[in-house]
Amino acid sequence: MKTKPLPIQEIKEHYSNLFYSTLEAEVGYKFERLTECLLFTLQSKTGLRISDVLDLKYTNVVFKGLDIYLELILKKTKRDLVLPMDRLLLKMIQDYKEYCILEFDEANEQMFYNYNNGKTFTYMWASKRINQLNKSGVLGKVYDNVGTHSIRKGLAEYLYSKKGLRTTQYLLGHKSMLTTEIYLKLDEKQHLKDLQEVL
Repeated sequence: MKTKPLPIQEIKEHYSNLFYSTLEAEVGYKFERLTECLLFTLQSKTGLRISDVLDLKYTNVVFKGLDIYLELILKKTKRDLVLPMDRLLLKMIQDYKEYCILEFDEANEQMFYNYNNGKTFTYMWASKRINQLNKSGVLGKVYDNVGTHSIRKGLAEYLYSKKGLRTTQYLLGHKSMLTTEIYLKLDEKQHLKDLQEVL
């Protein structure tokens, strides 16, 4: 069963707020909570597949003058992708790394390294977390058929509504706009609706 999109603005707001409230509090499973917040904030701001996010290294964050980018090679398509990053996301990454150094006396080059078992956090772990968030009702309602891909789909729909098909294609890393149209489930009705809004 295909996953449905989640509301991207609510996801971003929830996880960025939760990250800093967790960082400042004494709570159980603090490391796992911070990891979840950073993982899904990163995905909601980049639209990357969860497999690409889980593979990120701190060296994927690149500075060019005053601008910050995330540079990587996509696992599925083997294509180079460069995405802009905002200062809030950079600060979260830096604060997360600093927390890992303080808590575990090191920061592994893998961003999502699980210091408790010496492995990278897994797709199953991430999937369980996003489903727990959905079932909690924090997003305003409980959505059907949710998974980690729901964040990618939510950002794709949001970006398409704001910037159109070409920018959405770039973000998703698709070679063809046709793939992006299929991904967004665009059909003649959608194109006619888009035209009515503009004409």
